Amino acid sequence: MKKAIIILTALILTTFIFTSCQKAKEPEKKEVQVQQEQKEERKQQPSEMKPEAKPQQEQQLTTPEVKEEKSQAMEPSLLTEEEQRFIKEKWDGIGPGELTIEEALKALKILLKVKKTTEIKYYAESDPGTWSYGGDICELIGMISGSGKKEAFDLILEVLKRQKTNPLALSCALKHIQRFGDKSVVPILKEYIVYRFPQEEVSHVYKEKWIKDNETKVRLQAAGTLLAFGEADKALPVLDELARQGEVEALPLLFEPDKDGVVRWSKLKFWDERGLEIMKRAIDYPSDEVKGWAAIALVSLNIEKEKVEEVALNIVKKLMYKTTRDYGFEVIGGHSNPEWVLLPNLKGENLQELRNKFSSDIRACNYAISTLGRLKSKRAIPLLRHIKENNTEGDKACWENNVNKPAEHALERIIENGGDHENK
Repeated sequence: MKKAIIILTALILTTFIFTSCQKAKEPEKKEVQVQQEQKEERKQQPSEMKPEAKPQQEQQLTTPEVKEEKSQAMEPSLLTEEEQRFIKEKWDGIGPGELTIEEALKALKILLKVKKTTEIKYYAESDPGTWSYGGDICELIGMISGSGKKEAFDLILEVLKRQKTNPLALSCALKHIQRFGDKSVVPILKEYIVYRFPQEEVSHVYKEKWIKDNETKVRLQAAGTLLAFGEADKALPVLDELARQGEVEALPLLFEPDKDGVVRWSKLKFWDERGLEIMKRAIDYPSDEVKGWAAIALVSLNIEKEKVEEVALNIVKKLMYKTTRDYGFEVIGGHSNPEWVLLPNLKGENLQELRNKFSSDIRACNYAISTLGRLKSKRAIPLLRHIKENNTEGDKACWENNVNKPAEHALERIIENGGDHENK
């Protein structure tokens, strides 16, 4: 079943809810994990990242912003009545329910038989705002990709061949096909590192930014899988380009994940040693979130500590006094029922984009704070104390939230190391 939107007790955690098909994991206290996948919830605590990355985003693949009618005419369909009934029964209201591998294989096969979603009764009879065909394909791919079955591989390959106007499904397929280790897909992966949304499908109903964002996500996953398959010459320039453009998810793709698919700070290993040069450059890229992630990675690799400390301090100084109003919106209604509202002088601006920037800066500040804690930076002590004592409300970019308490934890690491005994 599609994961329902998690109602979080803290304001900014709500900001990180996305409509993709990934679950978020709680960060560990010692080795935290950042995961980026569809349906990802971004945590504020700097984390180790699943190279499927998650914001996701907040930077996540999204449903096209298309105006659709509440009800749609049923298209002529090649599906049998049994297939139609199977989807309607198994979708459990808002998407695939708990399915066996065989049921998931059957469901994906059915979804790939149609040319239009309205050939499937479930979609034709439902409010388009309550379902996502691409998201359902993505969820099914996740169910079958670990099975090792040839049928699963063939179906995921079919998604890559036939779903060129469905970037959410493509991104999932590009990521999960890596699990099969079959390098016969390399030529297709090379096509997708230069993916462009088919021009014949572009119209006024697709917003330009939606197209660009989703093209980026497809290229990102294609490059990550190419790198894992040994095609560094093709993959690294794409990941470097995307990191420079602010796609933080490009950085964890430079590293080999562990058996659980997680890139851990304590065990960083590049797929290709040239990835280190990208990481060193990333510390100077425009995005503070990219800088912050690169900073933790470089500290974990014990590289360029002095420069990393300076970058981390600058990020914290830049963001520690910022509030939602600096981004153009405010929150009303309290933590239990928050509502994001544009400031009066910014009517007409894209509220979601402003919120995404705020969320990105929250993560950037957390990455920087974690970096300073790992470095045992004495210079950071007054900054961290200010954040701990004053930034307890959820409208702050450097937010000392009640769950992760990043500044408090960083201070503990510094002080325990003898950094400030006389002023404890």
